[in-house]
Amino acid sequence: MRIAGNVLVGLDRIFHRGAVAGLSEGGLLDRFVAQGDEAAFAALVARHGPMVLGVCRRALRDEHDVEDAFQATFLVLVRRAGSIRDGELVGHWLHGVAHRVAVRARAVNARRHALERTGVEVNPAVHGPSSVDDSAVLDEELARLPESLRAPLVLCYLEGLTHDEAAQRLGWPVGTVRSRMARGRDVLQRRLTRRGVAGAAPALTPVSASLLDATVRASLGLASQKTLVITLAQGAMNAMIVSKLKTLGAAALAGLIALGGVQTFARQGGEKAVEAPAQPVDLKARLIEEIARSEIEEKSSQASLARIVAKKQALQKELADLSLAAQPDPANGPAPKYMRLGDFVLAWTPEGDKFAIHDMKSNETQSVRLSDAKDSRLKVNPILTHQLLALQIQGPKVGRIAVFNVENRTWYPQNLREPVTDATPVFGGATVVYPLGRYVYAFSGTAKRWDVLELPPGLKPNITVGFGSTNFEHDGHIYTFTAQAGKWTDFDTRTLLNAPEK
Repeated sequence: MRIAGNVLVGLDRIFHRGAVAGLSEGGLLDRFVAQGDEAAFAALVARHGPMVLGVCRRALRDEHDVEDAFQATFLVLVRRAGSIRDGELVGHWLHGVAHRVAVRARAVNARRHALERTGVEVNPAVHGPSSVDDSAVLDEELARLPESLRAPLVLCYLEGLTHDEAAQRLGWPVGTVRSRMARGRDVLQRRLTRRGVAGAAPALTPVSASLLDATVRASLGLASQKTLVITLAQGAMNAMIVSKLKTLGAAALAGLIALGGVQTFARQGGEKAVEAPAQPVDLKARLIEEIARSEIEEKSSQASLARIVAKKQALQKELADLSLAAQPDPANGPAPKYMRLGDFVLAWTPEGDKFAIHDMKSNETQSVRLSDAKDSRLKVNPILTHQLLALQIQGPKVGRIAVFNVENRTWYPQNLREPVTDATPVFGGATVVYPLGRYVYAFSGTAKRWDVLELPPGLKPNITVGFGSTNFEHDGHIYTFTAQAGKWTDFDTRTLLNAPEK
């Protein structure tokens, strides 16, 4: 779908009669990420523009700087949309981005003004940012709060949602939203008071139609982008990468290196932002570079897809436990736990020893037993993709795992060679992998079979789960499991040197 002319002229049609009518935050984001739908992106800009503009105006004095920071925030959304973990919290995510962009814009202004006055360039990282207005302190202190306290405050105070609407976005009970808002208000008020700032909730800032239109067109490449806007956006993304690396720590960073994720970080973090006008480049070279960047982002999004699906299913299960709690049935014993995912109804015993799935279309039911011990209570969390359903199982003695193949409506159980306390699956397209202690259990939905790989003693491999294959390397060996073959292969690189000489 292509928006021509002024994007906001048809905004009423977009919201009330267009293809994105009635879509949630997550629906709009998914549509933009999957299809590049410009109408979905325009709807996100219109919904969250007042909040973002308020953050920028509280931090910056000049209206031109405010508009540059506003556009840079949504340019970051275009480039990083696929990495947002929870699509229902786009506004919360945008608040953090807008704060980073505004802080960077303020530092750039301080450096420019110092250069104009003295002719000596000032490093804001050393000398500190320019003075902060009282109104900007609110966003600074909000950004310092833990996510559990910051999210409801942003949704209710900065975006104007009710407690019920915020609870629906967050997947929390309304009581939890109220209690965490009260805690967040208390912490925020104390910090603002220490800094001599009154903690009044800011009003939503209306956004002009011309700014919304210019932002959508520039962010989607339908109009030229200002060099400063690109610089601010890149700086914010670099800061996000640095923050993520600090959070991950050294151990997780080593895992990212094995998974190829650092290639993405290195590309984004290594690009030096400059304020000088961009030099003309060859069109063919630019297109090749953009294609390469898209391929890197695609691989990164595939790695995060399983985490997104797992989190969504966990939230659905939590919601089902709250609203569909099992009730005793004197005639037939206790009712099972259950939840509905699309055309499937999943049910399992309170002890977690038996699991069943019912296809609403074919009216067929398939069940699988996970444990024979009635006294061993298992915590089971089903994770469903378009092709496979795997079970995350936790308990004192997990001895069996299982995968349901949606294509042929069949369970495939697998007994573990050694019991574990946590069996968590990792998805890779048509494969599911369980790395459990000394063994790696892999299932292929294409070959419809399990295969088990025993690791060398003491090895803790960095396993890469791709879309069609799973592999890791150790001591000159390359171990690979493919969806097509459905079995592990061991390629010894030493055999390469035994080839006939010429």
